[in-house]
Amino acid sequence: MGEALQRYAELTDPERASIKSHIWSATRPLKNWCRTIENVVAFDELGDQERVKERNRFFFALVPGVLLFFVSGFFLVLGPVGIAILALLAISSGVGTIFFGFRWRRLAKTDVPNSLREFIAPLVMLLAEDLDPEQPVTISFDLNRERPSHFQGPAKSLPLPKKVGMFGSGITGIKERHRIIPCFHLEGQLPDGSKLVVDVKDFERVRTVSKRNPRGKHKTKVKTKARRVVDAQLTLPHKRYSTAGGSASVKTGERRSTLRHKAATPLDAKNTGSSEPVLKVLAALFAQARPAA
Repeated sequence: MGEALQRYAELTDPERASIKSHIWSATRPLKNWCRTIENVVAFDELGDQERVKERNRFFFALVPGVLLFFVSGFFLVLGPVGIAILALLAISSGVGTIFFGFRWRRLAKTDVPNSLREFIAPLVMLLAEDLDPEQPVTISFDLNRERPSHFQGPAKSLPLPKKVGMFGSGITGIKERHRIIPCFHLEGQLPDGSKLVVDVKDFERVRTVSKRNPRGKHKTKVKTKARRVVDAQLTLPHKRYSTAGGSASVKTGERRSTLRHKAATPLDAKNTGSSEPVLKVLAALFAQARPAA
């Protein structure tokens, strides 16, 4: 725990503030972004390791105290000596549980969602290879997927299905909410003067279904259906590049041409941290740019 807290103390104030709020948004040089993300990822990896250790120590101290509760009668039979041993073991277990629980809780407060390590960091490092390192880059993302502000309006009640069978469908209510999660946004400039904008959002439909079985017991199930929408724009100097056709919409101006490609991908627990949908959109976008004749 000491090494993780020392690494946390070495972070800058904006880095620590972003870890607590899970919101990252700033315009700074690309090399500063890469260094910041690398520092936080290194701290998070170390913090995860020490958090697991403290959790194991917490349960290792808690289990003997629980067992003592069930075998306390054996120590009471031994008289004053047994009572003294029981009290000593109980105190040791209680102190250890409180001590390691406090350390575990303290490390949990600085936990960084794994999406930074699995999705954001690899994507930024990959895009950094094409962006101009001397130009400022605007990056913003929210690592807290459960933030209430992501919901779009109040829950809506849906019509109940028709009754089927002797006891009917059993469904007593259906409510649905939609939320938009801003996963990643980047605005940067390439060395040739082209401007790149990448926007990644998750659109989720959260449906709550309430049921009542024939015995009168109520149950509630929450079903979530999500898709990831990647929207990328590339603004090219008109004198250097020409635009080919394709699935992207092309808007030609006087001095610059803007290419845009947008795609949606179904989202589940397996591909939440995958950057493959973003890379496919960028590949399709860059494939339409041709050097001017």
